Amino acid sequence: MANTAKNTSVAIRQKMAVEMRAKGMSLDAIAVALTKKTGQQVSSKRVGEDIRRWLRAVPKEDVDTVRNLELHRLDTAITLAMRAIAAGDLKGIDGLIKLQERRSKYLGLDQASGSNDTYSEVDQWLAGVGDVDFEFDPSVIGLDDDDNEIDDLPDDEENGELD
Repeated sequence: MANTAKNTSVAIRQKMAVEMRAKGMSLDAIAVALTKKTGQQVSSKRVGEDIRRWLRAVPKEDVDTVRNLELHRLDTAITLAMRAIAAGDLKGIDGLIKLQERRSKYLGLDQASGSNDTYSEVDQWLAGVGDVDFEFDPSVIGLDDDDNEIDDLPDDEENGELD
């Protein structure tokens, strides 16, 4: 009976860790939150192990359902970002690129190499392993690091006139 209770509490802790990681929390922040919530010391290493175990234990159908839900949410956000860009809000470009990168990761288009090559970058990010980079590169949209100005725009776009 005690073993069942322990297994249940571990499963609950693993699920909470995955949910917090999916919200963007670092492994260290999750460890602090779980320590407060459970009253037991939880290390960031334990959090990473919990997330990896949960990902392996979850039925494939559940993972696919969650992935499809997240892809639908990303598609909605991408549509909104595209509308903002079309309306002249160039700040939306940064958001669009991040959304597209995230979508690629969910689809497994950005497979990592090395010892964790059986996991997508999303899985590695969730588990806190691998070197996953979510940073924005301003040169992708023609921004210089020095002046944050967009380079190589035709004259009518430099004057704020967009089609």
